[in-house]
Amino acid sequence: ILGEVLGTFLLVYVVLNVATIKMLAGNSYFGLTIGMAVTSMAFAIGPITGGAFNPAVGLIGLFTGGARVPITSIWVYWVGCPLGAILAAAFFRLQNFTEFHTDHKGQKFTLHASHDQPHKQRFMKHAHVNGDSSSGSKAEVAEVTAEV
Repeated sequence: ILGEVLGTFLLVYVVLNVATIKMLAGNSYFGLTIGMAVTSMAFAIGPITGGAFNPAVGLIGLFTGGARVPITSIWVYWVGCPLGAILAAAFFRLQNFTEFHTDHKGQKFTLHASHDQPHKQRFMKHAHVNGDSSSGSKAEVAEVTAEV
C-alpha cells in the first residue's frame, strides 16, 4: 500500500505543479513531465505493487482476465491511490498558497448578463462591501464587454 500511496502522490503532485499553476500556463512540456513521472514510477514501484496509481487501472486485470493480483488485494488500489492523491493535493495547496490567494476577502460578487447587443454580452459586476448585501452600498461597479 505504501508503494501505491507514494506513486499516486508523485504522479498527482507532478500533474498539479505542471498543468495547473498560472505561471506555467501555456507550457509545452507538461505532457513530457507527466509521462516521465508515470514511467519512473512504473519502473520503480510497478514490479512491487503493480503500478496502477489509479483504482480503475488496478481493476483492469480482473476484467480482462490477466489479473496477477488476487481479488482480495484490490483494496490496496482503492485505499492507497485516493490517499496519495489527497496528500498530493494538500502538499500542493501548502506549497502554492499564492495560487489560491485573492484580494477580494469579504466581498461577494454577482454577475448579471444582458443581451441588448446582438454580437456582444454586457456583464455587470456588483461588489457588496464585507459581504453585506443588505446595506445596499456598492463598493464597485464594473462593466465589461466581451465578444461572444
